[in-house]
Amino acid sequence: MEKDYLSSIKLPLIFAVIIFVISLMGGIFVIKGYPSVAESLLDELRRFAGQFEEADPLQRMAIILLNNAGKAFMSILLGAFLGIFPVFFLLINGAFIGIFSVYIMQNKGIRYLLAVILPHGVIEIPAVLISAAIGIKIGMEFYSKVTDTGNISKELKIGVRFFFFWILPSLVLAAFIESFITPITPIVMNFMA
Repeated sequence: MEKDYLSSIKLPLIFAVIIFVISLMGGIFVIKGYPSVAESLLDELRRFAGQFEEADPLQRMAIILLNNAGKAFMSILLGAFLGIFPVFFLLINGAFIGIFSVYIMQNKGIRYLLAVILPHGVIEIPAVLISAAIGIKIGMEFYSKVTDTGNISKELKIGVRFFFFWILPSLVLAAFIESFITPITPIVMNFMA
């Protein structure tokens, strides 16, 4: 079932990856070409990260999970509106990651960037891309429904089920890694250097 479902969202997934990569490059362009805009976006990111200052790893995990799972789930549900929300979600996330990546590389180097992004990012980013692809597919079904060829309720049911059985567990694992492992990877890196 899961393999078949992933095959059914192949085109929306390719589209999601393209949108994400374009927005990632856009974020890189913004930080290089418009540093004041990038700084205001980084301030937004700092405000969000400020929630973690007093949080223990379990609380941090809950905050990260609620943020990521909530947005991924909304990306699926709100995909019914012609897939606009999932595309917007990808644009924002890609731009933030692009800006954050350049900022970290400029201030701490590429090894540090890889240490703080890769451990959880290899799980979280595909989960986000798949949830956006599901939302885009639901948006396509909505459009097809208008032309009497789509089945939005079936697609929504399958997409939500896929979210709970595959995407949510992936996001739980990514949040665990981001909360418990990512904070120590730079320390381990420095120790090994």
